[in-house]
Amino acid sequence: MNAVTLPRLLTLNMILQHYIPVHRSTLYEMISKGTFPPASKLIGAKQRFWRRDDVEAWVGGNVPAGSEEVLNVD
Repeated sequence: MNAVTLPRLLTLNMILQHYIPVHRSTLYEMISKGTFPPASKLIGAKQRFWRRDDVEAWVGGNVPAGSEEVLNVD
């Protein structure tokens, strides 16, 4: 039988601690506006989880304001 590699799952606290240091209500607001990936629920679980790949893709595509790359246009 082949082993299935599942994507790593993150909790809300892990996201807030390691990826985006915002207040949890701010993150929930971002989710409701569709600007942050929605959570998933495992069958029978009460806690919500995010796929690490989704969170890292979101972080990689969202450069904080004021840190835009300066382009040299000659």
